[in-house]
Amino acid sequence: MRTQKPIKTAVLLCIYLSINGLFVAKYSGVSTAVPWLTVLGYLLLAGLALGIPLRYSSWSWLRRSPRLLTSTLLAVSALGLFLLMRQYDPSQIASGRYPAIVDWLSRLFAGQFPYTVSTEPSGFPFLFVLASPFYWLGDVGLLQIGAFVAFGIVIVRAAGDNHGHAGLMLLALLASPAFLYEVVVRSELFSNMVALLLYVHFCRVDRIQKGFQAAVFWGLAAGLLLSTRGTALPVLVLFGGYLLHRAGPARTVAWGTGLVAGFWLTLLPFLIWDADAFFSGGPFAIQTSYLPGWTIVLAMLATVGLAWRVQRRSQAYYLAGVVLFATVAIA
Repeated sequence: MRTQKPIKTAVLLCIYLSINGLFVAKYSGVSTAVPWLTVLGYLLLAGLALGIPLRYSSWSWLRRSPRLLTSTLLAVSALGLFLLMRQYDPSQIASGRYPAIVDWLSRLFAGQFPYTVSTEPSGFPFLFVLASPFYWLGDVGLLQIGAFVAFGIVIVRAAGDNHGHAGLMLLALLASPAFLYEVVVRSELFSNMVALLLYVHFCRVDRIQKGFQAAVFWGLAAGLLLSTRGTALPVLVLFGGYLLHRAGPARTVAWGTGLVAGFWLTLLPFLIWDADAFFSGGPFAIQTSYLPGWTIVLAMLATVGLAWRVQRRSQAYYLAGVVLFATVAIA
């Protein structure tokens, strides 16, 4: 085990640097004269900033960093992200996610069918429900800041006494240009996945074990989260495998029934409103256009196969990341 953990850590660090290095290469190519130098500089700085503490994570100062220090890092980082976001006008950025959310909500509140707009909103209805409070506050980008804070709270709770490790995970997120870009353009992708993370973290399996009503309730909540984006499905299927081992087949079926019901209940108003427009230009059509059909089928078959092996919550987290990363990488 001592040889496996460093190797696994090194592989994950290489994947992290590869993703963000490609992102830096993409945008530095249009903004600098020597993009390769920018990429190299990022890889060296990020590799050292994360690699050294990961390699020596047994250092007592890292393991015993007080929770107050990590909480302060979280608060300061959230404020810094907010100030960074406010430096940019989303209407001047060539990203369609912010306009899609604003257009969808504006049309809905004006009594118009929200999916027939040029910005092509690709999310399912509940995604816009999550964004609506921040829309009324005047900036949908606040959803991303709130998601960052929620993410930080979850990893601090999960880290237990190892608060330094939680701080390191926050640092990894803040050192990701891809994440910072998500904040600047006020995208909702990170927020969407944090909502799923919160569900998996706080779902009370002990209550599901005790009664079918609780199983259906948590299933309905999962259905709402499925009504955000198709990438939620692998996460929930893998979590269903965890429930199968912990709560048994009958309650897992009740949970799955609630999930399907919760998902379709959010779609029903729009199907009644204009089913043709919903299916031809709505989330099903747009989301399935991002990936070849065979990759979607392959990913779901792999997810169902892996779900049978999920006996611990941590396995659901890890395998969800593997499936989503592999699907995009193959495509």
